[in-house]
Amino acid sequence: MGQNRISLVAWTLIFLAMICSPVAAQRELKKGESTITGRVVFADTGAPVRRAAVRLMTNVNYPASRATSTNSRGEFRFNEVAAGTYFVTAQAPGGVSAFMLAITEFGVSADVEPEYTRVSVDGKSAVRCEVRVSRGNTIRGAIVYSDKEPVTGARIVLFWRKNGGTRPLYMEPVNTNDRGMYRIDGLPDGEYFVGVMNSKSKILSNREDARHVVTAYYPGVDSITDAKVIQVQSGSEVKSINMTLGDDELRQVSGVVKWKDGGKVVSKAVLMLRKTDEPATESSFRNVIQTITPPGTNNDDTMFRDMAIGMLMSPPTIETNLKGEWTFEDLPPGKYLLAAYASLSEKDKPLSTTDELTLDESDDRVGTPDRPLVSRKIELTIGDEDLKDVVIELSEGGRVSGVVVAEESALPRVRISVAGRDKDFLDALSSTVTNGATFMMEGVPGGDIRLDAQTSSDEDLYVKSIMLGNHDLMRDPIKMTEDAEIAGVRITVGKGLATLGGRVQFDEGGPIVAGGGVLLVKADPVLWGLQSSRLFGATDPAGEFLLKCAPGDYLVFAWVGGGQPMQSIEGFVRSNLASARRITLQSREEKRIELTVTKPKR
Repeated sequence: MGQNRISLVAWTLIFLAMICSPVAAQRELKKGESTITGRVVFADTGAPVRRAAVRLMTNVNYPASRATSTNSRGEFRFNEVAAGTYFVTAQAPGGVSAFMLAITEFGVSADVEPEYTRVSVDGKSAVRCEVRVSRGNTIRGAIVYSDKEPVTGARIVLFWRKNGGTRPLYMEPVNTNDRGMYRIDGLPDGEYFVGVMNSKSKILSNREDARHVVTAYYPGVDSITDAKVIQVQSGSEVKSINMTLGDDELRQVSGVVKWKDGGKVVSKAVLMLRKTDEPATESSFRNVIQTITPPGTNNDDTMFRDMAIGMLMSPPTIETNLKGEWTFEDLPPGKYLLAAYASLSEKDKPLSTTDELTLDESDDRVGTPDRPLVSRKIELTIGDEDLKDVVIELSEGGRVSGVVVAEESALPRVRISVAGRDKDFLDALSSTVTNGATFMMEGVPGGDIRLDAQTSSDEDLYVKSIMLGNHDLMRDPIKMTEDAEIAGVRITVGKGLATLGGRVQFDEGGPIVAGGGVLLVKADPVLWGLQSSRLFGATDPAGEFLLKCAPGDYLVFAWVGGGQPMQSIEGFVRSNLASARRITLQSREEKRIELTVTKPKR
């Protein structure tokens, strides 16, 4: 679309595509003597696909183990393959783009129904297979002002409606050209809402510029609740998705961030703004990483992948200046949620009059760990005029302290957080990780709070309880005021995880579900909002899964590959409660179950 530089979103998506191949993060397969050969064809015509990228995988949810490309006849070959069952997938020019994904509480969703071929080899003989790829769909249109002049350099955004929810679709940036026209290629089948972000003064050419909110949704409405859904399927091209924008409907909101205690301004505070009715990436970063990381993977191997996903998940932000001032521009009328974040480490620092960073070696704070983030969220309504002098006051919050007790092991590292705060990316940084028998949480928000805690996923340990006297802080909320301190919390860690294995297959005696998903969540509805109450698994090429979890009563859910829910976990569990499998697991018990799912209609 005539851009001179690639945005951060584009680089992130390209990087994610790279690290899903063995070029950047290879997970070597054991070598054998089998050969897998085959041909890649388009699903609708059967025509061979040249220059397709073919991947050999042990699990469609994890990075590829080997990769190659097809020749002019669409043929490919993998040599020295060990005995086992594998997935063979292909990405083709003209097919569904690899640079599109949605992030939910269930992890990363890339395809609606990924085309893959399941292949089994004995480690000695040769096997031939055919891999089908679906053609990508197209949405195109034009954006103009009321006088028919083109809107140039506006950013086009998509929201993907699928499996019970709507989420932002991350993709390579698409801007309108000098005629106000845009085109989005490579879309998977599905339903979409099209939005446009427009600026009065500049072209939105990079992610930093794209901190603006959506100006309008197709067919030209302010709210996504009034927007018209666009259906694309089977290599279709949807034309004339046009919008007309008003000439002078954008407003400005500005103000200052201060500390409530003393009124000191907060420099370098981080602010985020979004429409209250706009779908957001409400996911725990830690949870997303867990759902897409193979068991036993070294953290160093996935560091760059995790950084790339973190850049996508973290919403566009602005910072306050040295006077604590901030401004959001180009905002259409509507209701908004404004959030401000700052580190408690900044509160005690003297106000600086320059942008230069200086360190006083005599300052006893130098070299000490940063204190946690605190936040404040307020709602705003923007009408026909700019909003000025909006004041956001940050509080130090309360403190929670206590001890960690391990029943059968050395003291583990335990991550402690306020239950339900991981809905925003920056809130996840407010957790506390223990390094000994005692802990102290700062910046705890006021209101009724519950606590959550988790041990490392690679240890045979689990959090058994979080108690304040006889009060169960995982189930029963406790009242927290902004300056209160609650002491005497006791976190008990148990040893001896249970093991749940099994197989997923289609109902009515159908084939196995390879590349599907499994969710294990505590049966008690009070615990559904806790990160520690849920665990994800993925089925391998044989439809098998294996999970290690704390003992207790659980609900088990499963879905097909590409059928990942877009709802929140709590919303998904509530709407699918009738179909859940209920099980009880004892400490160190090994149990196996068979799960069924309904085959999706094509």
